Formats: sequence, structure tokens, C-alpha cells
Amino acid sequence: MNRIEQLISDMEQYIDSCKAQAFTGNRKIVVERGAVDDFLAELRMCMPGVIQRSEQIVNNKEAIITDARNQAEELLSKANEKTIELIDEHEIVQQAIQRGNEIVDQANQQAQDILNQAIREANAFKESAVSYTIDAMSSLRNLYEENITSTKALFEQHLIAMDERYQVIASNHDDFLASVNGAPAEQPEPEDDPEEDE
Repeated sequence: MNRIEQLISDMEQYIDSCKAQAFTGNRKIVVERGAVDDFLAELRMCMPGVIQRSEQIVNNKEAIITDARNQAEELLSKANEKTIELIDEHEIVQQAIQRGNEIVDQANQQAQDILNQAIREANAFKESAVSYTIDAMSSLRNLYEENITSTKALFEQHLIAMDERYQVIASNHDDFLASVNGAPAEQPEPEDDPEEDE
């Protein structure tokens, strides 16, 4: 509590302690002039300081408002700068994420292209191997068929030649036996034609 407030409180207590005039119903009281003069004198002594402080506050109002405005503008500027930094960081993060996604997509596409190329090459190699195997087996089969055919022909020719020699030998044998025994030679039974057995 400052001195002025204390003086006002003391004056209120003093007034409460004064006697009322007769027949006024406490609307009028009797006060000592000296006491009131003391209160007023002390109030006058305190008032210049209060007035001076009030004037200082009024005079400093513009400076206080200007300083507050400057601080507010500084805070607003810093907030704007921070907002711009955050926006820039957000854009950088978004760009990094986008670039990362692009790299992943490119890698996936390259991997898929490599896989597709490998599948195509594998299919082409498989087709080539199958075609080569078919051709090789066909050639081998044809070779064996030709060998079998030529071998059969040679074998048949050999059988015919052997049969002819047999007929000659048998005929000579029969003639010799007939000449020795004086009996007519027996005719040999005809051999089966090898070509008919085929």
C-alpha cells in the first residue's frame, strides 16, 4: 500500500472516530481543523511525486507502445522466417521423397527389363536347344534307317551268293555220289527265296 492510500485510510478512520453534531442524524460531524490540515498537507506533499510518475507514464506511453510494436514486429518477422524455413525443409523433404520414389521406380523398371530380357533369352535358348536336338535326332534316325536299309540289301545279296554257291556245291556233291554208287543223283530240295521271307 502506497503512502496516498495509507493517508486516505487514515482519514476514513479519523472521520469514523469524530462525533456527530446534535440533531443531524450522523450526517454532520465535528472535526479538528488541525488534523484535517495535516492530512491535506501530507497529501499535497505526496501528490507531486504521483503526478510526476503519471506524467512519466503518459510521456513514456508512446515509447512503450513503440517498443512493444517493435518487439511484436521482431517476433512476427522471426516467426515468418521460421515458417519459411519449415516450408523450405518440408519442400526439401518432399523433393527427397519424390526423388527416392523415382529412383525406386527406375530400379524396379530396370530389374523388370533385365528379368524380361533374361526370360526372352532363356526361351530363345530353349527353342534353339529343342530345335537342335530335334534336328540331331532326325539326322541320327535317318542315318540308322539308311544303314539298316543298306545292310539289309548287302545281307540279301550275300545270302543269294551263298545260296548260289550252295546249289553248286550240292549239285557237285550229288553228281559225285551218283558216279561212285552208280545210282541216279537225287535232286536237292529247292531252298526258300529269302526275298519271300521278307
